[in-house]
Amino acid sequence: MQFVTKEQIDQFYIKFKGKDIVNLNEMLEVFQEIFDHPAPVKMMSEDNKKKITHSLFTNPTVMNDLKEAAEDNELIYNEEDIMRIVHVVQNGR
Repeated sequence: MQFVTKEQIDQFYIKFKGKDIVNLNEMLEVFQEIFDHPAPVKMMSEDNKKKITHSLFTNPTVMNDLKEAAEDNELIYNEEDIMRIVHVVQNGR
């Protein structure tokens, strides 16, 4: 199982903070750079890229989650707490 750090999430958020529109190719490049992992999407039509980008960055829930992640400076060092949080996220509870 791979994990990302809060610092990586913050870097990703900060990169696009204040932008109303983000080029999907740019977002995928930043994703690869910050998370050191191949981007999840490689071949898409320009129209689909625009739709996904628009959906992500106009979704109030996504934007709120990104904002909260950037504002939350609490680091978790306890492995049990980390695994509990991962379990909650994976199971949607």
